Amino acid sequence: MLIYFLLGSLPWLTSNHEKLSTSDILECKVDTTIADLCNGIPSEFSNLLVYSRSLSFSEDPDYDYLRSLL
Repeated sequence: MLIYFLLGSLPWLTSNHEKLSTSDILECKVDTTIADLCNGIPSEFSNLLVYSRSLSFSEDPDYDYLRSLL
């Protein structure tokens, strides 16, 4: 959500006249790298995403680290 607010859009969001199928949207989300998604915004956002993706499902995040990023 923060990245959307900063950029004003996301790669898988299109204008009203262009409708993508659910599978096309999924493919775009899967194919979009963190570097591409966070291009042009502060590096802390990509660091947050990389850290979040590295966590296992049952692992508690380091909230102090996350706060330090923002």
